Amino acid sequence: AAEAVGTKQMPAQPKEAATKIAALVAAVGGTGSIWEKVEANDILPGQVGLVEAREALSDSLSKKALGGMEAIKAEREAVAWLKGLLECEVGPTELKDTRIGVVVNEWRKHSEPYISRLATALLASWKKAWRGGAEKTK
Repeated sequence: AAEAVGTKQMPAQPKEAATKIAALVAAVGGTGSIWEKVEANDILPGQVGLVEAREALSDSLSKKALGGMEAIKAEREAVAWLKGLLECEVGPTELKDTRIGVVVNEWRKHSEPYISRLATALLASWKKAWRGGAEKTK
């Protein structure tokens, strides 16, 4: 079954995945940051969505370097993409093929604690997926 979100259809999350997402968001939230109110972007399933997110996050890094209002808009966009990625199931193959972790790692170094924690939570969950995939190939 799928729920209507705007004009896009998103697959319903299994209960276990929804619990995991709620735990990650709770770990990141509670900072009082203005970024907490940013809505998550919808990520297309599979590698197509991850590549789109990687490119958007990379573009946001470039715009952030410009400073001023452009930097604030870039940070807002990055937070939306990072939150969207929290809702995705990403396996080791997708991580390797898209190299999205490299760009997310750059956002982990951000001076805003909320953005940094968001990226760190993503990387931690992906590290578990990566290690789980490595065990299956042994």
